[in-house]
Amino acid sequence: MGALGAQGWFRDADRPRTTAMDPGFSCNVRLKLLPPLIENADPHPDLLGWQAWAEPVLGAPYLWAASFSASVPHGLVAAFASSLASPGPGAPSHPAQER
Repeated sequence: MGALGAQGWFRDADRPRTTAMDPGFSCNVRLKLLPPLIENADPHPDLLGWQAWAEPVLGAPYLWAASFSASVPHGLVAAFASSLASPGPGAPSHPAQER
């Protein structure tokens, strides 16, 4: 969530620790129960996982979606979120990196 917030993403007022959306409100990242077809190494049915998707127009079909089960390393999910929030390929993701 920190990488997303650093790039101007908004945190959901009701779920600020688990949900963020880009400034254009077309991309979302959320920690929630895993969808039925996402498998995890741990067989418990009540595990949370990170999900991200692009929905350019509310109610339109998603352009893409990604799900990370509870067993995916946190560093991998953080790298995905940082890349997702990056302003563009090769662009610094933080003003301190411009020096």
